[in-house]
Amino acid sequence: MTNLAIETHELTRHYGDTVAVDALTLNVAQGEIFGFLGHNGAGKTTTVNMLTTLILPDSGSARVAGHDVVTENLAVRQRVGVAQALMHGPEVLFLDEPSSGLDPEATREVDDLILMLNREFGMTVFMNTHLLSQVTRICTSIGIMNQGRLMVADSLPNITARFAEERSLEDIYLHFRRNGSTVADEVVAR
Repeated sequence: MTNLAIETHELTRHYGDTVAVDALTLNVAQGEIFGFLGHNGAGKTTTVNMLTTLILPDSGSARVAGHDVVTENLAVRQRVGVAQALMHGPEVLFLDEPSSGLDPEATREVDDLILMLNREFGMTVFMNTHLLSQVTRICTSIGIMNQGRLMVADSLPNITARFAEERSLEDIYLHFRRNGSTVADEVVAR
């Protein structure tokens, strides 16, 4: 059985009447580089903030490296800056838009650093990003969020095989953005 670095079960967070994260159930295996995709406002940052104990979920549960994000929040804490977090050799590294504002050369350097951390230290990396080229270059698996809901989560090859009619990851991403249905919804409809 695969060890899980991150596991959530119906993780939910509201801001007033707005559901930012809606019953997110997700597993990320140890040693993966997981790309978390979604438009602005899809729930990515709220998810990372709950997983890094910066905000509490309204309901549901989450574990990071085996620790509950609510009851064992001190054991989960890694988000005080990349350099400081790396000094402590975390099992799971959360990155929120790690290449935001960087030029292509600096983005490539960040990608190389992420790959090195994963390969040499077995570090699991969970990153939010809008850069689909970065995702296809370094991620082993991805999840796509839309309006607080997880649309799909799987390995990149499995997702591209499931949506072979789409020409690219960008087309798959836009498919969910336009349709708003999850893979489970689509399987039932077929």
